[in-house]
Order: sequence, then structure tokens, then C-alpha cells
Amino acid sequence: MLSLIYIFIIGCEIDSGNEEKPEIAEEETELLPYPVIINDTEIEKQPEMIVSLSPALTEMIFEFGEDKKLVGRCNYCDYPKAVTDVKNFGSSARPDIDGIIGLKPDLLLISTPLAAKDLLTMESHGIKTLLFESPKNLDEFKRAYEGLGLALNGLFTGTEVGEQQFSEISKVFDNSDVINIGKFAYITEDLKIAAGGTLEHAVFSCFGDNIAKDREGYVSPDDLFDDVQPDIIILNDKYNLNRLKDHDVYSGLSAVDGDRVIYVTNLYFERPTVRITELIEKFILDYKSLDQLYNRVHVPAS
Repeated sequence: MLSLIYIFIIGCEIDSGNEEKPEIAEEETELLPYPVIINDTEIEKQPEMIVSLSPALTEMIFEFGEDKKLVGRCNYCDYPKAVTDVKNFGSSARPDIDGIIGLKPDLLLISTPLAAKDLLTMESHGIKTLLFESPKNLDEFKRAYEGLGLALNGLFTGTEVGEQQFSEISKVFDNSDVINIGKFAYITEDLKIAAGGTLEHAVFSCFGDNIAKDREGYVSPDDLFDDVQPDIIILNDKYNLNRLKDHDVYSGLSAVDGDRVIYVTNLYFERPTVRITELIEKFILDYKSLDQLYNRVHVPAS
């Protein structure tokens, strides 16, 4: 926490031949909500005009009730519907830098780094650029909310506001013992498996045991099922069961042969916000239906 210190010098007198030391008043400290430092970026004042080039951060701006400050977005920012009325500055990878500078926002939010020259250009025009990278675990997910709350509200209430916004997500995971799905594999983009170090792993591991937990990132299924098979497949709904049955590796899994598959929408991981609770609630209902269909024994998670 930074403070502004005022020092007052009083009573400075000089007599002939005698020099008295000046009397120094006690330091008076005034605590202010700004500046704050978030992810190595100093935010000097509460932002009044915000451009967001991240769909997730744009949604979060609406969750925080700060959407009136949102004056720019990228073309992937399409939720909630009201955001489509906000000025579009192109793709998040190649935004209209000159257009953003012309708008003169206080704060630019991004989830993927800008080119160094673009960062310097923003800085030279007094535009702060704040990067929140996509979270890879639940702690990073929570810190994104706290950090954004801090940027929007300052030191005194910012973190608390962020925690409050994240509380709905916390409730879902605090109640994660409602099911135990056993061993699972989440098959996502390019038919790869979400392993350790991914948000998908962090979320679904609250309900079961990821067979790819000892690997990192998004991995090929080759040699992954030599010693163990998943009890259930979680599948990105971009694909269908027939795609797995035609696959050289996945077709040999008993879960695929037995249609023990739950479909989920990967969009919730691509732009993680409070809407991930919708995914979890649907996932739990779908699993319970599948559990009843195959007369599997329900064992509460330990």
C-alpha cells in the first residue's frame, strides 16, 4: 500500500550568533486507494474509460457492474448481448492500436501480450495496459477476479469486491463432493487430452481423478492408456462419439465402447468467468443421469 506523506516545516528562526534547529511537525499520513500495482502495472487512478481485448475480462467488467466504463472491445467480445453496442477495435491478436489511442481510454485490458512496440506506444499516450493471462488453476482464476477488483476499486475495497464476485464460483467447488466420477479423461481441441497445468484439469479434478494428471498441458493420447483406462470420457462438444470410435486410440477405450461420455462446452474454459458454474451444474446433472443409466454405484468423493 502506497501512502502520500506530507511534511510541514515550521518555526525556523535565526538569531544573531545563535542558530536554532527548525521544529519539524509530526508526519501526517493520508492513505489513498490509488495507486495500486497489479501484475507489474501501476494503476494511478480509478479508470473511467476502459477498452477490453479479452472476452473473459469483458464479461467480468459486466459482472462487476462497471460496463458503463467499457468504451471498446475486440470482435470476440460478444457476451452479454449489450456489449455488441460497444465500439469494436478488431481482433485481440491484431487490434486497431491507432483507434484505441484516438479514444484515449485510461485502461486497456488484455489476456494475451501485446507487441512490445504497441505497449510502449500505449504508455507514451498515458494508457495503462493490464495483462491477466488465462488462468491455469483455480487460484489463478480467483486472483484474476481480485486483481480486476483492485484495478476498478482501489486498495480499500478492491480485493474484497473481487472475492465477492468470485464467491459464486467458490460455492460450486466447495460442494464438489456431490459426485465422484472416478478416473476420467477430458478430450478437447484437436482431440488432445487436458493434462496437469490446465484449468480443465483443475476443474474436473474436483470431481474425479484425471488419468493425465502427471503430464502438462494438452497432450496426445498415444501411450496414455497403456496401464489405465478412464471410467468416463468428458468430451468437448465440438466432437461426437462417432469421431472417437473412428479414432485409432480412443476407439479401444471401454468408456467409448460403452458410450460413457459426457459432453461439455469448451467455451467456458476459453473465456473463464462466473458462467463456468453453468458448465459444472450441467455436468453434475449429466453425470448423475449417466450414472443411473448404467446402474453404476455412487461413491461420495473423499
